[in-house]
Amino acid sequence: MKKFLLVFVFVFGVVLSTFALQAEVRGGYYKALNTDDDEHGMAFGFSIRKSMDAEFISNLGFGNLKVGLGFDYIKVNTDDLEKSLEALGAAFGASTEVDVDFSIIPIYLEAMVEKEGLPFYTTAGIGIYKSKLDMTMTVAETSTSSSSSSTKLGGFIGAGVHFGIGQSPLSFRAGGKLHIFKANDDTYKALILDAGIMYKF
Repeated sequence: MKKFLLVFVFVFGVVLSTFALQAEVRGGYYKALNTDDDEHGMAFGFSIRKSMDAEFISNLGFGNLKVGLGFDYIKVNTDDLEKSLEALGAAFGASTEVDVDFSIIPIYLEAMVEKEGLPFYTTAGIGIYKSKLDMTMTVAETSTSSSSSSTKLGGFIGAGVHFGIGQSPLSFRAGGKLHIFKANDDTYKALILDAGIMYKF
């Protein structure tokens, strides 16, 4: 894990030492695909990318390769879990209040390839996924709290469309990413559908 973090720091320094960068802010919808519960939530993120001169990519008919760093903040909706735990407590005749907070923060190296002459792109990334689960349960005015966290390797693949506005440095993107990662010893497959605003500087 330390070696991976060192790679992050090195690439981050290389990217920031160059010009003609592209920054993106984005937001969208998160949905876990392989859990029994209807686990979903909101995802927000930021990326900074640099266009690379890669001849072999151009020879394949792709016009632009961008590499960079990105991170997301995923806030998982836990309303259903809280209600089920409160209902379980009520079934035993105890007044129960449950507060659960579950978040996932992926930090990753990413690559984006844009199709020459067409508004399509593909993307992929690999990085670390930090997950945190906090729970507070109050039964008969007595509160008990627990917390767990993990940091695991993971990655994603994705595709979508992008378009610009004439000579403006602003452009827009919309698409989806399939993430595969571990959180709390469980392997997750999750889909993020998002849209982003990109700016060249």
